[in-house]
Amino acid sequence: MTRLIVLETSATACSVGLLCDGHVTQRITDIPRQHAQVLLSWVEELLKAKHISLQDCDAIAFSAGPGQFTGIRIGASAAQALAYALNKPVLVLDSLQVIAQSAHRLLGYTQVSIAMDAYRDEIYYAQYQYDEHTQLMRPSIMPSLRAAKEPAVLSINGEKIGDAWKKYWDIEAPMVMPEAQDGCTLAGWMWQEGLVVAPEQAQPIYLRDEVTY
Repeated sequence: MTRLIVLETSATACSVGLLCDGHVTQRITDIPRQHAQVLLSWVEELLKAKHISLQDCDAIAFSAGPGQFTGIRIGASAAQALAYALNKPVLVLDSLQVIAQSAHRLLGYTQVSIAMDAYRDEIYYAQYQYDEHTQLMRPSIMPSLRAAKEPAVLSINGEKIGDAWKKYWDIEAPMVMPEAQDGCTLAGWMWQEGLVVAPEQAQPIYLRDEVTY
C-alpha cells in the first residue's frame, strides 16, 4: 500500500500529512514564519502514531509554490533532505492546486479562480475544475504571475478564492489555506501516475525570475 509524507509550508498555516494505506492523518496550525520549528517533529509524530518509520514511506511530497518564499524554501529543503537521507523520490505539488483541492473538500467548490497577492502589483493566478474521474481539482488555467487588475482575470468563471480579489478588485472572496491532507490526495494520484522526481530535481515554483532573500 502507498505511504507518503506531505509537507505544506507555502502559506502562513503549516501542515504535515501522512497517507498510509488509504488513510490520511494531519497536523496543522497557523504559525507564520515558524514552520521550521515544527515540521520534522510533526513528521515523527504522525509516523509514530501509525507504528511505521520514514524508511517505510514510498516518497516525500512538498507544496512547491507559488506562495510565501520562505515557507516554500523550508518545505523544499526538508523534502530534499529527507529524500536524500532515505534514498526516496520526491513529489512536487502545485500549491494553488492544493488550495483548490482544499476548497473542494471544505466548501464543495467544483470550479475555482484563485488570485493570490504576489505584491509589486502582481498576482499569482490559476483556475481549477473538478474532474469526476480522478476526483481531483485539475488545472484549466495553469499558475502564472500576472499584473494586478488584469481585465482578463475578471472574465473567468468559477468561485473566487484568495486575497487579491479584495485588494485589487474590491470583491469579497474566501481565503482558503492549503492543507496537507488535500496535498495527500494529489500526491497519492501523482504517485500512482509515476510523477516523481529525484531529490536534486525537486525545486520550488516561484514564478518570478528573481527572488528577494
